[in-house]
Amino acid sequence: MNAKLCLWVVSLVAIGCGLDKGSTKNQCAVQADCLDGYLCNAGGICEVTVGPDAPACVPKTCGANQCGTLDDDCGGTIDCSCTLPAICEGAGIPNRCAAPAECVPETDAALCAQAALTECGTTTVVDSCGITRNPDCGTCSAGVCGAHSYGLCDEILCSSSGWCRAVGGTLADDLMVRDLWGTGTEVLAAAASNTEGKLLRFDGTSWKSVAAGAYALRGGAGSGASMWLAASSGALLKPSGSSFVVPTMSSRTWTSMHAISSTDIWVVGQFGSGSGARASASHWDGGAWTDLSFGGTFDLGWHLLGVSAAASNSVWAVGAAVGNGSVTDLPAGPLVASYNGISWTVNRTFPTQNYLRAVHAVAANDVWAVGDGGTILHYNGTDWTISPSGVTQQLLAITGSGSTLWAAGTGGTILKKVGAGAWTPEVSGTTRTINALWATSTGDVWAGGDLGLLLRYHP
Repeated sequence: MNAKLCLWVVSLVAIGCGLDKGSTKNQCAVQADCLDGYLCNAGGICEVTVGPDAPACVPKTCGANQCGTLDDDCGGTIDCSCTLPAICEGAGIPNRCAAPAECVPETDAALCAQAALTECGTTTVVDSCGITRNPDCGTCSAGVCGAHSYGLCDEILCSSSGWCRAVGGTLADDLMVRDLWGTGTEVLAAAASNTEGKLLRFDGTSWKSVAAGAYALRGGAGSGASMWLAASSGALLKPSGSSFVVPTMSSRTWTSMHAISSTDIWVVGQFGSGSGARASASHWDGGAWTDLSFGGTFDLGWHLLGVSAAASNSVWAVGAAVGNGSVTDLPAGPLVASYNGISWTVNRTFPTQNYLRAVHAVAANDVWAVGDGGTILHYNGTDWTISPSGVTQQLLAITGSGSTLWAAGTGGTILKKVGAGAWTPEVSGTTRTINALWATSTGDVWAGGDLGLLLRYHP
């Protein structure tokens, strides 16, 4: 046999044995070393994978520190997981288990917040380091955890002072109840976050949702077709079906609204921000909104935060001047602006320097204002005097019915004053901030606050 024939025979034998495409031996290091139809087995030999002589394919199993979805070498896949604290690709290597590189797990408080367990409850959660945790999110000293709202525990049915959770009050979800008002027995509430708002209505039995939309509601007034709502975006809204329409839009940041009647509604706020803000007020006469300017540069740096009207010629707005270095007449401190039906008069002289947050006008000679540091002021037609509150919490709301007054604010603070008596604390049954109060002519009082809080005092 000559040399060329001999080489041809050897080549045929090599192909029949599945030899390496670039070698004269039936050995392999990787699958690419074998011809099609042959498998590089664990022993490093190319073996046939098809036909009657092919061995049964044995799927590979997960190797040490392997993770993720892998090819089983038999046409399928296998899922491999890690043993904690290692996590898949913890070191950034694909399909490899490793401890997270410099992983700092969340605190229990952070995990509770992620699970919306604001005040109480337990949860099972996998943290960012891949570890399963069971944080304790607190227990309730009073009431039952989740009795009315998930993750909240200050939901006692009624406090010892007679403040009770409102039926259907959870309709506000985790929104902040910003304002309460009503006509007769009807009670309305504006609840909002910084991006959405809801209008709620109490029908005598429970709260119902009226309308919702992408508006940060800050106040409301009137009812039915005469209702108006004010948003921080400058929108003046009306409910339409289950949403809102915007008949009027401005560049203002509205903060408070009050109605004397359906044709006499006031809204206050400011345009601009910080020391560059200017106080703003607008009036609805039944046909149009009209801006009533404070004029000049003397409203520079003013923030109006509350409004109340005893009559068309007795409108009161309170707030704060944040100060402006370029205007010597504008030191920081409280302010009250009163409208007599013709023009505004501004008072900056008070027995306190605390900012004022809300006002309740009973008459031209009987006006109450509340604010920071537990401040309560009374105007008798001539002078503003301090009415000692006995608290230091920030007071954000005040209302009255007959000879009884109510004030409320942070920490669930509620104060009551009857006639010439002193302010006395009430047990509200909550530690949430109370932003709004409204008293009916029959003596019922409603309170609204953070995380959808709605309380009723029903004598």
